[in-house]
Amino acid sequence: MTHGPWKGPSNISTTGISTVTTEGDSGSAVKSAVKLPPVMAGMDRAEALAFVSRLYDSAQAGARIWSDALLIKRFLTHSSRTGSQETRDGYRREVRRFMRWRDRNHPDLRLREIDPSLAQDWVDELRREVEAERVKPRTYNRRVAAISSLYRWASDPSRSAASGVPRNPIPGRFSASFLRRLLRRQRVKDLLNRSGYVRHVVDRTF
Repeated sequence: MTHGPWKGPSNISTTGISTVTTEGDSGSAVKSAVKLPPVMAGMDRAEALAFVSRLYDSAQAGARIWSDALLIKRFLTHSSRTGSQETRDGYRREVRRFMRWRDRNHPDLRLREIDPSLAQDWVDELRREVEAERVKPRTYNRRVAAISSLYRWASDPSRSAASGVPRNPIPGRFSASFLRRLLRRQRVKDLLNRSGYVRHVVDRTF
C-alpha cells in the first residue's frame, strides 16, 4: 500500500478524496469510483461521509487543522480528569516514544496521517519487543493504551474536524489470555533466576 500524505485541508478540494469518472459512449452509464486516503480506508460509509462533512464545514468557516504540537498540547491538557500532573506526564512520555517511532519510520507523516496499517506496524514492533523480553507485557499495554487514548480523543466527532483525525487507527491490546501467559512465563523465570537456575533451563522449558 502506498501511504500518501493526508494533508490538512483549507477547503474540501484538498482532503485527498477524489472521484474518478469514466464516460463511455453517449448511451452508456457513467461509472464513478471514490478513492479514499489510507487513513479513511475501511471506514463505514456513513462515518466517512460525516467526517468529510465536518471537514467541509470547518474549512468553510475558515478554520485550520491543528499541527502535531497543538494536537498533543490539547490532548495532554485534557488527559487527566482529575488534573493529575503524574497522569499527564505519563501520557507525555508515551506520546514522545510514539513520535520517535514515527520520526524514524515515517518522518514525512503527521500524526493525523498514521493509518491502521502503519499503526499495526508499530504494535507489531512492540510485540516483538515483548516476545524478546525487552519490554514487559504491562508496559506494552500501557503504551498502546496511551496512544489509543490520544487518537480516540482526537477523532471524537466534536473535535475531529479541528484535529484532522478521522478515527482511531490503533489496534487492540493483548488479549487477556495471552497477557496472562506472558506474565506467568515472566514470573516463573524471575522465580527460577532468584533460585539460582540458569537461564537456558527456563528457555527450554517454555
